[in-house]
Amino acid sequence: MKKQPTTVTPVLAKFNIAELPSGSYYVVLDVKNKENVLLATNSAFFYRHSVAKKTEEQVNINDINTTNTFADAFNDKDLFSEHISSLQPIANANESTYIENQLKLSDISYMKKFFYHFWQQRDAVSPEQAWLNYKQEVEIVQANYGTRAVKGYNTDRGRIYLKYGKPNTLTESHNEPSAYPYEIWHYYKIQNQSNKKFVFYNKDMIGKNFSLLHSDFPGEIYDQQWEAKLHARNYNPANFDDKNTPDYYGKKTGENFATPR
Repeated sequence: MKKQPTTVTPVLAKFNIAELPSGSYYVVLDVKNKENVLLATNSAFFYRHSVAKKTEEQVNINDINTTNTFADAFNDKDLFSEHISSLQPIANANESTYIENQLKLSDISYMKKFFYHFWQQRDAVSPEQAWLNYKQEVEIVQANYGTRAVKGYNTDRGRIYLKYGKPNTLTESHNEPSAYPYEIWHYYKIQNQSNKKFVFYNKDMIGKNFSLLHSDFPGEIYDQQWEAKLHARNYNPANFDDKNTPDYYGKKTGENFATPR
C-alpha cells in the first residue's frame, strides 16, 4: 500500500484470516520512504487456533475467558511459566510453537488463556483435574530423572514417560561389561502399536544423563547401529555400519531388547 505524505494519515484495514491455520503469528507494519528506506516499524503478536468440527470453527485465544477458572488463580509468572514449559512433551506442533513464543513474551493474561484452553481441549468436563493428574506425573518425572540443572520433563526419559506413560517393563543394566549404563523400556501398547521399546544410555556415565539411543516406535529415534554404539565404551569401530559387535562376556543387550514370547 502506498500513501501520499500528509500530516496524519489514519489507515483502517482488515485482513481475511479465515483460511489461516493454527499457530503463532506477528502482524508487522513497516513505513518506508520512496527510496525504500525503513522509517518506522511496529508489530503485534496473536495466536490463532483452528478447531475442526462439522462446520469449521475458528477459535481466537483472545476470546477465551478465564475468569473464575483454575487458570485464573496463577499469578506467579515464574511458576506459571514452569507449568507451561512442562506441557511440551504432550503438546502438538502448533501448541509447542505457541509455548515457545508465549514464554518469550511472558504475558500472563495470554498464558492463562492458553493454559486453560490447552486443558479444556483435553478434558472439557474437568480441565483442572486433567492438569492436576498431569502435574503429578511431572513431579514423578522430576524426582526420577530431573536434576537441579535440568528439569525432568526436558530429559529424554522424562519426555517419553509423560508422552506415552509409564512403561510396562523396565530393564536396567548399569554395570554390564563393555556397555554404557542403559535402560530398555517396553510398552505393550502405544496408540495402535504393540510391543514397542526405547533404549536409553548414559554415555557420560555420570548422574541421570540418559539419552534416547534407539526406539522401534514410529516417529522416535531409530538407529540400526544402536547396539554397536551402546558397546562403544570399549569397542569403537571405525564404521558403525558394521552391525557385528564382539560377543563380550556378559553382553545382554540383544536378549534384553528381544520381545518376550
